[in-house]
Amino acid sequence: LIEGNDPRLIDVGVLSKLPIGGLTSWQHAIHSEDAGRPIFSRDALEVEILNPSRTETLFLLYINHLKSHFVDFRTDPVEGARRNNATRKRQAETLARIIKQRTRPGGAYIITGDMNDAVDSEYLSPLTSYTELSLVNALTNPTETQPFKEVVPTTAWTHRFKESGKPAHYALFDHIWLSPKLAAAQQQASIDRRTL
Repeated sequence: LIEGNDPRLIDVGVLSKLPIGGLTSWQHAIHSEDAGRPIFSRDALEVEILNPSRTETLFLLYINHLKSHFVDFRTDPVEGARRNNATRKRQAETLARIIKQRTRPGGAYIITGDMNDAVDSEYLSPLTSYTELSLVNALTNPTETQPFKEVVPTTAWTHRFKESGKPAHYALFDHIWLSPKLAAAQQQASIDRRTL
């Protein structure tokens, strides 16, 4: 873990059974539309994962936690949502730029974290639909460690939102994206369900 910029001290980190090589913090990265301050409040951490003998980098891991949907009650909700979505889109654009610069075509890398938006969100598309990266969603059809108490049309969800008087909405906010090289080696994916 490298301390990021979040005033509430929320950071991203990695715990690995395999050796960790070099770490790069992108907490000072900026976006051209907002060059006056860092674009990532909780960092975007780049980590080398090594083989057990530490002689080879197996893959690069990009860990992030993008801007949430939370809007303070003292803020206009429409304007707050617009600002949050714009920030999340700029974060996705910055991640795509970093990964394109730092990886080789045909390389092995994983992008993971709380993206705070659905897989098909327009605000994440600068990263998830970036044709030069050709990312593959590792959680298209995950298994579950235990069934959820409600019937949900898909197993690919990590976020439940229930507005009063309306049915619950389920979305995949926590993502794992693989480079094509690693996607070819993926055998399975699962989501750990809690009872609450």
